[in-house]
Amino acid sequence: MENKAIKDIPSSLLLFEKFKQHFDQADNLVSPDDKASLISVWSSIASQLDIDSIQVAKMLGELSNLEMAENIDVPLDTLINKIPYKLAITFTFLPLREEERTTIIAISNPFDDHLHEMIQFSFGINYRCVITPPKILELAIASAYDNNSSVVEKGNLNLDENNLDKNEEKQVPKLARQILKKAIHQNASDLHIQPFVGGSAVRIRVDGILNRISIIPNNVSQALLRYFKSLGGMDPTSTILPQDGRVSLNEGKREYDLRISVIPIQGRQEKLVIRFLNRDTVYNLSTSSFSLDEIHTLRRMAANPSGVVLICGPTGSGKTTTLYSILSELNVEGVSIATVENPVEYNMPGLAQTEVNEKSGLTFAKVLRSVLRQDPDIILIGEIRDQETARIAMQSALTGHLVFSTLHTNDALSAIPRLLDLEIQPAILSDSLAGIVSQRLLRRLCGSCSVKTELPLTQVEEVFCSTTKVKPGNRAVGCDTCNYTGYKGRLVITEMIEVSPELRELLRRGEKDLDKLRQSCEKQNQNLSLSASRLIVSGETTAEEALRVIGRQFWIDLARQYKTEIPNINQLNNDNALGKSSNASILLTGGLEYFTEDFQKEMGNGWLNTFLAENPEQAKSILKENENIDLVIVDIDDHLNEKEVIDLIDEYRAALAWSRLPALIRLPEGKDNLKEILQKEGATSRFINKTAPVNDIISEINEALTKHMDYSWGSDNSPG
Repeated sequence: MENKAIKDIPSSLLLFEKFKQHFDQADNLVSPDDKASLISVWSSIASQLDIDSIQVAKMLGELSNLEMAENIDVPLDTLINKIPYKLAITFTFLPLREEERTTIIAISNPFDDHLHEMIQFSFGINYRCVITPPKILELAIASAYDNNSSVVEKGNLNLDENNLDKNEEKQVPKLARQILKKAIHQNASDLHIQPFVGGSAVRIRVDGILNRISIIPNNVSQALLRYFKSLGGMDPTSTILPQDGRVSLNEGKREYDLRISVIPIQGRQEKLVIRFLNRDTVYNLSTSSFSLDEIHTLRRMAANPSGVVLICGPTGSGKTTTLYSILSELNVEGVSIATVENPVEYNMPGLAQTEVNEKSGLTFAKVLRSVLRQDPDIILIGEIRDQETARIAMQSALTGHLVFSTLHTNDALSAIPRLLDLEIQPAILSDSLAGIVSQRLLRRLCGSCSVKTELPLTQVEEVFCSTTKVKPGNRAVGCDTCNYTGYKGRLVITEMIEVSPELRELLRRGEKDLDKLRQSCEKQNQNLSLSASRLIVSGETTAEEALRVIGRQFWIDLARQYKTEIPNINQLNNDNALGKSSNASILLTGGLEYFTEDFQKEMGNGWLNTFLAENPEQAKSILKENENIDLVIVDIDDHLNEKEVIDLIDEYRAALAWSRLPALIRLPEGKDNLKEILQKEGATSRFINKTAPVNDIISEINEALTKHMDYSWGSDNSPG
């Protein structure tokens, strides 16, 4: 089939022509070289044109004069028998049916000449192609061959446990090596094999994003899991218990440690995840993506003779890499460094590294007590997760040790109330805490295809520009180098807090209120959003990527910093750009005369949808009907006396406590005593004065939503 003139194809669809240059005939189920997948190309086109895959299929159909087939029935065995599975999945095509001696074949790339050669070889010239999105087509292929697993052809896999010959058994390790090689060549951090509709999905995590590389039949995936479990020293016959194993792997000159985890899931099946740890990784602050100012701050923290330095963030945010980069600079002959980890991810010469084993009773606390008798100068604790570990870490700092550890919190300052909740005495915390770092990872723009940002701006670029008064430096495009994602590699963004005298005094008093703690750190003027904005301006990443990682708080922080209005959510109708699926919804109840149209409009400008209720029963009814509501604001009428206010809040509590939603109570001007009265009566909500600007209310709401607070919001003795 001849291609249509390239000039008739929209610029984004030229990605298919680029892909065609790298789409040659393959002999393996999973190609070992680093090629872009058809799904990635489709996703890139859909993203650039702001349409879904079905619309892409319609557009391709119009360009190539082909019909679109969105729904695919399982083909007949006689058609499936004509092509081996690996050929169907490599070229992404499937024979569907026969109509008047013409074979109907579903394809996803009408511009692939090799594909048409293969079809003609197998079915002759009497065939007609239809366009189907690759995700749908891959599932159909896996389902078709899983249902026809009795098919045996040269080069195909038949891995039924009761019907394996020696030649077929050799195909399993070959396939495993191909999948691992594919993951390594794309710099994957993790490999997932998970049962899916019509088969099992093979996915790899690259730069923090999971991408599917193949769908394989269930009988193939079960054989793969047995092979990996045997390789990792696990019981390959057990499918009802979680198992963990480790494997060493050499790929060229590179060496990897593979951490293998298998867990049973619904339907008597299993999911496998492999973590890739590169032994050759070099840890160095100077070669990391930290800014010069951030490197200087980390080095100041590490220069303390004693104290605790905490690195905070969720799993996969680069905390371990930061810690090892710091230790690599401190690792000199005259310093004794001991680590307590679970598990030891990287072996670093010069460090005494001990691995925790909870099953055998070797806990963090138990190992730490022994390590302290080994005369260390510096101690690395993999994670502070309980009271005993936190207590030993703080006491170690007081006895002259420099302690590094990690903590799972949303931001840097949240580590303080977390440690106080672990019953660390305020005086000890004040004397021992040296610094806190919170971090996240953003994808770096691909150096091969990113382009300068030019007019017209996208919606997100325009909002970033209006908020910061600066245009983003570069934007993502997509090429075969970055697998058509527009990004390759990752950057770190940070919030770093050095304990100042003002903050240390608040710690001594046991202060938990984040607003007061934040005020004491205003001079340091650094948070995740500002760190990300500098990378956006310098063209190293994009505002879309910052939104994906930080969420709505990104705009709020920037608006505060640059003293501009919080962007209007209506300007951003692209859900993917928001990093969220929809606006938050707020129920306004109580004195409705105070929730004016202007008030609701300003709430809308802060990305908040509003619902109105006149009384507790109506509020309960609205919550029952609208499960998307995220928070309740109760307005207290100015004319109510103290008893009437107490009775009203009791009614709201009885009507709304089941919803477990955070609540904000607006108090009349001059009646601040109501806050103390309501707290004594058991109110656990936050309070705010009616005279407070709407932006302050929006900030309170976003704090609740960001931290996923439930109905007990404010019960930590710091509700103000």
